[in-house]
Order: sequence, then C-alpha cells, then structure tokens
Amino acid sequence: MKRFFTFFVCFILLMSAQAQAATYYVNGSSGNDNSNGQSEGTPFQTITKALNSVSENDTIIVAAGTYQEAMLTINKSITLQSSGEVTLDGQSTHRVIQITGGRPTIEGFTIKNGNAGDGVLTGGGIYVESGSPLITNCRFEDNYAENNGGGIYASSNSSYSTGITNCTFINNKANANGYEGGGGVFVYDNANVEITNCTFTGNTASSSSVKSGGLCVATTTGGGAHVTVNYCTFATDSDKISMNKSNTFIIKNSIIRD
Repeated sequence: MKRFFTFFVCFILLMSAQAQAATYYVNGSSGNDNSNGQSEGTPFQTITKALNSVSENDTIIVAAGTYQEAMLTINKSITLQSSGEVTLDGQSTHRVIQITGGRPTIEGFTIKNGNAGDGVLTGGGIYVESGSPLITNCRFEDNYAENNGGGIYASSNSSYSTGITNCTFINNKANANGYEGGGGVFVYDNANVEITNCTFTGNTASSSSVKSGGLCVATTTGGGAHVTVNYCTFATDSDKISMNKSNTFIIKNSIIRD
C-alpha cells in the first residue's frame, strides 16, 4: 500500500508539471506582441516577446517566414521550434542566438547572417555560454565571427553538454584574428559537445597557423574539452578540423575531404 501511495504521489506531481507547461505561438505576419501568444489565432509577432514570456518546459512554435531578430537570449529549459521554413536573419549586424542556461531544444531553423563583430567577437550564429542545449535540424549559413565560431561557439563547463544533430554548416567564417578559428563550430575549454549527422561545406577560418574552417577544439585549461563527431561530412578542403592540447576528441563514421 505504501509503495502504491508513493507511486501515486509521483504520478500526480509529474502530471501537474506537464499540465503547467504552456505553448506559445509566433507569427511574423499576423501576430501582435500585445496578444497572449497562446494560440495560433492570437500569436505574438516576435520571438523576442515569446522568449520573454516563457517559463521552464514551455514550447515556442514559430510560423514560416523570415525573422530579422538578433541577440535572442535563451536561459531556460524550453523548446524553440519552427513550423515550416523559418529563417532567423542577423542581418550581418548581430549574433543571432545566445544560450546562457537551461536545457533548451532549438529545432528546424535556418540561422544566417549572424555577426559576432565588435563587442562580442565569438559565435555569430549561436553562442553557448552555459547550459545543455540540443540544436537539431538547423542550417547555419553565412555567419561570421571576428574571432572564433562563425556558426556555433560552445564554451561551457564539464557539468553541461551541447548536442548538435542533423545540421548543415555552409559558408560560415571565423576571422580568427590571431586565434584558432572554427568557421563552422568552435569548442572551447571544458565543453562537452557531441556532433552527429552534420555536413560542413565551404566554411573557412582566416588563421594563418591553424586551418580549421570546419571544426576547431581548443583549450587554455588543464581539463580540456570532450568532443565526439559521428556520421559527419567535412565536404571541402577548407572544412578542416583542428585540436590543441589536453582535449578528448573522438571522430568515427565520418568523411573528411582532402
């Protein structure tokens, strides 16, 4: 009887948590940020408004279109997903997304024209400062970083992890500016990153010493990053991989073009 009661209480708590999770809708064409955003008939107009409205475990569904929003900050365990073809366009002026906490899922977006220039320098498309995001079914195109990580910059301590799955990286650039590079993806210090079933094409890094247009793994601490690459293709000569000291790097079932 006691075991049954414990199970019943846990079940009620679980159902209560699920019941409290909300879904918000965004439509750049028909939405209004003065709406409640909680139905397809009353969507918000901007993703920024939706991100400012969500709580833990909520979902944001973004309608098809191009959203010229940048510096979108995610710090909770939410799901941000597209409904149709959705482009997040940084207009070559700002970083597109920055993740500062939680376990968010970002699914189904084209992230393009992000610019980590003056002031931010790293992570033109997405910058992972902290948290354990899953980034899936996304396309990173024409993003730029003055230093490292044109497409994605992942820098997190060992208690977090970043998953990148089923993504495409095209023509992203890291100027490097004396640093390592990572035009597609840059992994730094104690970050744990798993990259699965991704394709890198035409990504570049301008570093004269390290050729790492596709992926760069670097550390300045003793612990080092932990990176696994599985079922990925680095399609062109510029999409090189580089790694410096004290990192754990596993690559398998992947293609690297010369």
